[in-house]
Amino acid sequence: MLTIGIIVALLGLVLVGISYSVDYTSANWTDFYEDILPRTDNGDWNLVVRVLSPIILLTGAWYAGEQLIYRRRFQALMETDKKSDFSRNLSDLEDLARDLPEKYMEELEEKQATFRSRR
Repeated sequence: MLTIGIIVALLGLVLVGISYSVDYTSANWTDFYEDILPRTDNGDWNLVVRVLSPIILLTGAWYAGEQLIYRRRFQALMETDKKSDFSRNLSDLEDLARDLPEKYMEELEEKQATFRSRR
């Protein structure tokens, strides 16, 4: 899921760069873009990309950042060696594991099995 957030952020960044530089470039490196979004009598379709691309960029960056924060918090809560601390943080760990990829849920189950076997 982190990969998807990074890809969306990079796509937004590329679209921002192209859409804002298309009017200011002297070279014809944006001809392909102008062929896709031509200027018509109905208006300049580049304006739509100029408005949506920062939204795409921010959405991807937000999602990637959220995933990184969740992963860091999950690992910090999993580092405990005390069963009491682990039990106290179990509900938070389960919530975080639901928002993260499947391997984090498996890691949580392994840790739970480890603490159960110590009894």
